[in-house]
Amino acid sequence: MSCDLNAKEAKKKDICYISRSSYTLYFEVTDKDNNPVDLSGKSLIFKVKEGINSSTSVAELTSTITVTGANNNIVGLPMDFDLKEKRYHHGLKNIDDDSQIMYGYFDVTESVND
Repeated sequence: MSCDLNAKEAKKKDICYISRSSYTLYFEVTDKDNNPVDLSGKSLIFKVKEGINSSTSVAELTSTITVTGANNNIVGLPMDFDLKEKRYHHGLKNIDDDSQIMYGYFDVTESVND
């Protein structure tokens, strides 16, 4: 999956995830003028929470988040969670600049067995 995200104005992007699946979601991060936002060397955190105001996370990524691309603006989020089927809330934040890059619903569905 790939989508453009405006880093100057946090974008609402809902994610649907099949529980216990393993794949990476890639996002291109741009500013409000559609210019690439260089995230090299930035500390990013992705959290999944029960509720939007929950103080604890049910899933969290930090060191496994990748930043790639010629402009260092392609963010890779490795999805590999064991969560119950439910609607959660997620957020991707640039800790260094205290800026929210992305937020939204994180809908989990059960794995489909053939």
